Amino acid sequence: MTHFLKMLFSVCILASALARARADCDQWPWADATPPAGAKIEYVRPDAARLPVRPVEGKTCEDLVPDTTDVAEMSKLAINVLTCDTDRLQDHEQYFSVYMGNPLRMAHNFSDWCTPKYVEALALLRIVTGSTYMTQVDQVWQDVLLRSIGPDGLYYFPIQGKPWYGKELWWAHAIACTNGTLFTPTT
Repeated sequence: MTHFLKMLFSVCILASALARARADCDQWPWADATPPAGAKIEYVRPDAARLPVRPVEGKTCEDLVPDTTDVAEMSKLAINVLTCDTDRLQDHEQYFSVYMGNPLRMAHNFSDWCTPKYVEALALLRIVTGSTYMTQVDQVWQDVLLRSIGPDGLYYFPIQGKPWYGKELWWAHAIACTNGTLFTPTT
């Protein structure tokens, strides 16, 4: 009898979680979080110099090693993840949210701001592997970083052209804009 009650309890928890997931899927992504067709992302320095990303140079070799974790192979897999879960229509901005369901989907949200920290990881992974897989993403990310640094040396996230940046700002009262105004969730 106790086993039956445990199973019943587990089924109830699972059903509740699935119902919540369905409710979340109905609300996210918001319809207004999709940029209008032809919307342009407004960077603080749209005319920033474009510096070419150079391929990593070095030498590779084949050798017999113990049957352990292959760091270079794991690094190649990490490069695949970092460069393939991006939105090419939004300057290869990473999708930070994955929604499990049918269909499985990815969406943007305010956590996409984490993309700059992946630039360093990607550069280090390139050194480990020497891989040139999806290097166009490296170039676009570098261009975005350079276009986002204002004349004052601060990094500015573009609000125009990325409507999801205005969502979920429960953690901040406002975001400073380059024109001296404050962007708030009600702006």
